[in-house]
Amino acid sequence: MSKKSIDPITLEVMRNGIQSIADEMTAALIRTAYSPNIKDRLDCSCAVLTTGGEVVAQTELGTPFHLATIPAAAQMMLERYPASQLNEGDAVICNTPYPIGPGHLSDVAILSPVFHRKQLVALVANMAHHVDMGGYAPGSMAFGVSEIYQEGLQIPPVKVVKKNKVDQEILSLILQNIRTYNETRGDMMAQIAANNVGIKRFTEILGRYGKNQTLLCMNELLDYAERTMRAGIKKIPQGTYAFEDYVEGDGFTEDLVKIKVTIEVKG
Repeated sequence: MSKKSIDPITLEVMRNGIQSIADEMTAALIRTAYSPNIKDRLDCSCAVLTTGGEVVAQTELGTPFHLATIPAAAQMMLERYPASQLNEGDAVICNTPYPIGPGHLSDVAILSPVFHRKQLVALVANMAHHVDMGGYAPGSMAFGVSEIYQEGLQIPPVKVVKKNKVDQEILSLILQNIRTYNETRGDMMAQIAANNVGIKRFTEILGRYGKNQTLLCMNELLDYAERTMRAGIKKIPQGTYAFEDYVEGDGFTEDLVKIKVTIEVKG
């Protein structure tokens, strides 16, 4: 099927359909979470991604900052578990921000594959800020620490669900190293449930439009987003733009820390 077979109306219906999946995932996460971080502050986000980890749709109901960190976390997870090592019913968890990944240890990401007739066709993922991830201080937001080990428990990409069965050994290892057992366990279960909602809804779209047209529309949406971004940049006069600001201290001293960025618009 060629791109010419995607009419604008179908593409717009598909765009809203995939966007609604991310929104419904987030609604499920918020409703079933235990902690006020997610239920009240809405410090969470859900997304639908390609098998390569590119975000096709992400909710606007939660935290916009995750728009930058969910793709990075997905890439790190896929490096550890490429498509050949993912099975239907799996879920991968991680919170390590280095070399790429979530913004800090309290942001825990969970990614799940979507299969269609035993073929990986998409990914669904979410990220949520947890009440505590262990470490030097309650809340895992300590100041004055000198290494990441003092901040809290680091979770590298690991399967917390394997073929629809939660790995209780992995979960118990995580919960043993944090201060808020009930809230953390409840929030992680809510994250897993949110991904299950995403898988169910994406499967319904596949049943309605078929695999080929669904994947074609996803790629076209990425192309459309690129064209829109390039058109927006084109409106900016060519040249060099710079801005700087200061952070009042780095946690050790009160000296001002300069942050400066320079952007060149050319072509």
